[in-house]
Amino acid sequence: MCDSTGGDWSVNEVLNGIMGSDVAIGIIPTGTANDLASYYRLPCNIEKACDIILKRRIHRADLILVNNRYFITAGGLGFSSEVANIVNTIKNQPFLGKNFVISPDAVNDDGIFNVCLIKNSKTRAGKLSILIKVLTGRHIYFPSVKM
Repeated sequence: MCDSTGGDWSVNEVLNGIMGSDVAIGIIPTGTANDLASYYRLPCNIEKACDIILKRRIHRADLILVNNRYFITAGGLGFSSEVANIVNTIKNQPFLGKNFVISPDAVNDDGIFNVCLIKNSKTRAGKLSILIKVLTGRHIYFPSVKM
């Protein structure tokens, strides 16, 4: 087992380092969003996370391969970049994670690659309205969104 202390980026780096082996990743979530740890309901408390690693609770997960890099949580382009720009302008926090429910029905071990397509809005107000809906997963009911 190889342990990763940090956030989703750290887990992703460890993942890419061990691909092709039969080594599992132990996660000690100390990052900002910790999307993967949240998905598996892993505690952000270091001692509790280490206890779980010692119990060797192993889960298999689907991976996404893009340009010879593996991803385990999510990736985005277009809307994600727009959201980062808007959030950075409004709150000076250029990240999209943890609170954004992009694919509410996604399961990371079902062999299905979930895609959420959001048609570009021409206005900042339109982009903000979608962004607000993404916080609750209700964007999937917008006509400009295809799952």
